[in-house]
Parts: sequence; structure tokens; C-alpha cells
Amino acid sequence: MSLKATIEEARLAYGALRRMNESVKLPQKPAWRVARLMGKLKPIVTDFEETQLKLFKDAGGEQAGNGVQIPPLERREDEPSSSWEARQKERRETIAKLNDDLRELNKTEVDVDYDAIPLSMFEDKEGTPEDKKMRFSANDFHDLGPFITE
Repeated sequence: MSLKATIEEARLAYGALRRMNESVKLPQKPAWRVARLMGKLKPIVTDFEETQLKLFKDAGGEQAGNGVQIPPLERREDEPSSSWEARQKERRETIAKLNDDLRELNKTEVDVDYDAIPLSMFEDKEGTPEDKKMRFSANDFHDLGPFITE
């Protein structure tokens, strides 16, 4: 089955799955389903990050450590006010376009060839000792969005 989601939903779900996978000892079946879904989402997240990096660089961003930042605009010596204001306006427009492009990219729909994981897979079996129970964040379940079902 194929799930439809936005890139933003895929990114949120990938982060939630990583946190769940790292913080909770999952039984075999949910561990397998989580790992498989992470494998399906990782290429989407990686492609988004590469595209985001390119958009930042196209907007004048420069490599800074592991990321990219848009350096502050500095006024040139003896630059007339009209020129300075024009460059500031152009920078604001460039950043506004970058933000619009990133918003649109996040809204892009993708198909994920995987079945939603049933919420019941994350329930403890009856009689599970308190110290062995799976503990999850409600936010992580929220972030799973279309990738989890009742």
C-alpha cells in the first residue's frame, strides 16, 4: 500500500521514529516495522536536506560548519543611501523568496510505499513489569501523522 504525505510530515515522522527507536527497547515486530519505515523515509529527508542546502546557497548562503548561513549585509564604504537601500530591499526579497520556496517544498506530496503502523503494535502485553514497559512521547505519536493508524 502507498501512503500519501507531505515532505514535512515525512520529516516529522522520521524524527519521531528515530527518537522512538533510540529511547525505547521495542519488541521484534514493532522494531522491524519502525526500522523499515525509517528506511522508506530517509531518502525523502535526505533529498529535502540537499534541496534545502541548494536553495540556501542559491540565495547567497555560504558554508558555515555543517550548514549554510546567509551572511549579514554590510554597507560598503562611501555607498550612497539609495544603493544601500536597494541592496537591502533585494536581500529582503531574496530571503522572502527562499522562505516561500522552503514552505512550498515542505508542502510537496510524496508517496511512501509502506503500510501505516498500527498503534496497537506499541501497546505493552498484559502483565509487563512496570520497568519493562515501553514509554513513548505523545508528541512522537502526533508527529507520526499519516504513518500510524488505529
